[in-house]
Amino acid sequence: MKNKFLLIILILLFFTNLTFASEDKNTLSFNSISNIISTIKYEYVEEVSQMKLVSGAVDGIKKYLIRNKLDADFLKKVDLNLTEKEQIDELFNQYNLVYAKYPALNQKELIYEIIREILKSLDDPHTIFFSPKEYKILTEQMSGGNFGGIGIYIELNRKNNYQLTAFEVIEGTPAYKAGIKSGDMIIKINGISTKSISIEKAQNLLRGPVDTEINITIKRPTLKTPFNLILRRAIIHVKTLKYKILEDNIGYINLKIFGENTNQEIEEALNFFEANKIKAYILDLRNNGGGYITSAVEVCSKFLPTDSLVVTVEGRHTSRSDYKSSPNFRAHLPAVILVNDFSASASEITAGALKELKSATIIGIKTFGKASVQNIFPLSDGSALKITTAHYFTPLGVNIHKKGIEPDIIIKMKPENIETKNDLQLLKAIDFLLKNLIPESKETSYSHGKEVKISSSYEKYKYLESFRKKNKKIILINQFLLNKEGFFSDKVELTTLEGKKTTLIFNLNNFFGKDKLK
Repeated sequence: MKNKFLLIILILLFFTNLTFASEDKNTLSFNSISNIISTIKYEYVEEVSQMKLVSGAVDGIKKYLIRNKLDADFLKKVDLNLTEKEQIDELFNQYNLVYAKYPALNQKELIYEIIREILKSLDDPHTIFFSPKEYKILTEQMSGGNFGGIGIYIELNRKNNYQLTAFEVIEGTPAYKAGIKSGDMIIKINGISTKSISIEKAQNLLRGPVDTEINITIKRPTLKTPFNLILRRAIIHVKTLKYKILEDNIGYINLKIFGENTNQEIEEALNFFEANKIKAYILDLRNNGGGYITSAVEVCSKFLPTDSLVVTVEGRHTSRSDYKSSPNFRAHLPAVILVNDFSASASEITAGALKELKSATIIGIKTFGKASVQNIFPLSDGSALKITTAHYFTPLGVNIHKKGIEPDIIIKMKPENIETKNDLQLLKAIDFLLKNLIPESKETSYSHGKEVKISSSYEKYKYLESFRKKNKKIILINQFLLNKEGFFSDKVELTTLEGKKTTLIFNLNNFFGKDKLK
């Protein structure tokens, strides 16, 4: 996956404990390596040979020795003809040979290198290892915790040869006060070059104790010469979203990550919007790399009727799991979702469900295309594995992996223009809502039993509200009946005080509706 992050890897969906009874809680041993190989063999989404994993482990030993300028020629490849038990025994023998020859080796660093190379053998960028510090940062990020940092969102920008780049600066933070801008390339951190740096290494360098100094070297596209900035780290608390009311009373939610607190935070946003009687919603998922699958379902539940299928997950050893919306429908007004090529995983679950179920219009450019599910396996020393364990499918059964989701309206623009005056995608969303979904301010007269022109889903909603007010016996309107094919039909179910049900039928495709209630 492209390396777009909020100072952390964002694509996590489940947590599973992986603790080995025979090992010290503060260290990992060879026993942990053997158990990790067994776990990957069983849990990984595709069948994988143990020989590949064991060979990866041997490569990890060699890589560690070579990096420390030690001889590694005495190590040999594992015999392909060995049984699985013999493969583990041979790996153990080579591990012991290393310690017999170099007894002063750092066991933790060697074990970590072995684990990384085992995972690397899968050739899966989403299956990775977290050191204890990296895992702590991850859990802080997903739970909305506080940390010491400078307040930037970072990426490895592929258009600049994957140079570490700030793609957004959080208002009020040290980075914001120092004048760091979206698009600034960070070429050094405390004198350490960021060329070929990983996101994990960069975030470890950028974060640190509160009130400590950090020296970063910035290369700005509009300037010829790089410049240095000395910043003092501060407490950074990053909410999973921010919201505001735009022009013409349109509610705007910028969702950065699908975390533990997203459901609560989006409830706060919707309460604020309802109190201010907004006319429509814009949900901005640009640069959102994903998060918890349960959080994506909770967000979708705000925009979908109860029990709507949001996503289906299927693993190699697990039966199909359907995730459906909970009874929390809130956003009955027209909605637009903004996406770009860094909208991935949980963002694509959300965009895909709301698009296929006709609850929102998608604007932007094609999404990243990540339809795999990862489980987190915490290890006893505070480190963790993130392993791909399943694939997911949209409500209509589409696998968007490496394909992405095509927007309904394609608007291309430079990513650094997001939330600026040149944000063409946001401007198009506002224009689209004003022109197509929000009716003119003049009053529309509706009368029971007559044909009524319905020009949008919003007018349909207004008609129903007016109809309910005129017909006092109507206590419930269900606008979202599904037909036999599973699509939203044009039928609207009404329930009276006596419990009787009847329907209104609209033909929105022809922009014409007729009241059938007699």
